Amino acid sequence: MAPKAADAKKGGAKKPTAYNEYMKVQLAKLKADNEKAGKTNNHKENFKKVAESWKTASENPVSAYSDHHHLPLSILT
Repeated sequence: MAPKAADAKKGGAKKPTAYNEYMKVQLAKLKADNEKAGKTNNHKENFKKVAESWKTASENPVSAYSDHHHLPLSILT
């Protein structure tokens, strides 16, 4: 039998994924850079830019540019 939704929440908060951590850090950096440059901050546009950069980020475990590109995907998940 599948666990009930209430049972699934007993473990507490999930650990943030590499993507979550990357987005948090990079969005903050982009926002600070825009403020220094006197540009307006559009969260939607900033989110798109940072999400696009995730594809080639070294922090991305499945990116061709990461240190893990030689490992099979089954190891990374």
